[in-house]
Amino acid sequence: MTIATLSLSELRTVLSRAIDSVAEALGDDVAIGSSTYWKIESTDSFDMSSSPTVNVGSLADDIEHIHALRDAGPIESSISPWHDLDHLIGVLSRLSMMTRA
Repeated sequence: MTIATLSLSELRTVLSRAIDSVAEALGDDVAIGSSTYWKIESTDSFDMSSSPTVNVGSLADDIEHIHALRDAGPIESSISPWHDLDHLIGVLSRLSMMTRA
């Protein structure tokens, strides 16, 4: 199997385009809700040797974390990349669900 590589610059560009597309479909300010959702931890997501543990995520918590990162300023204020990305995953999954036609 070939190991895939990814340019983070490409990912940034594609994420920006995806966000632009969501804004076109839903507007700039999205009422995303504060519901809970099923969440599989990233450490379990890629381990095919066992069944993952399913947890509950909170969009309200995800959005609160995103606002805290926005207001904090420098990247050093981030708790850790995995933690920040986990909060983004919840919001991105919700936006994916909301834009399905």
